[in-house]
Amino acid sequence: LRMECFEIYNEEVRDLLAPDLKKLKIVDHVLKGPICVSEKPGEKHETARFVTTEEEVSKLVSMALSSRHVASHAMNATSSR
Repeated sequence: LRMECFEIYNEEVRDLLAPDLKKLKIVDHVLKGPICVSEKPGEKHETARFVTTEEEVSKLVSMALSSRHVASHAMNATSSR
């Protein structure tokens, strides 16, 4: 199983498993469907992780959740803005 986690925040795409990567965009690949790639020409973006156990999935989900942008407001204490 291959796992990737992305967030769209303020019109920007962020990879939640590699939050230091910037300038990503979503494109429609002919064979793969929608994929996330670097906006910089020639720069590779491949941070997909292969997982085989429930524990590996849980660890990556926890990592991704800790990288999300969240802020509180009057209606919700942990809103995904």
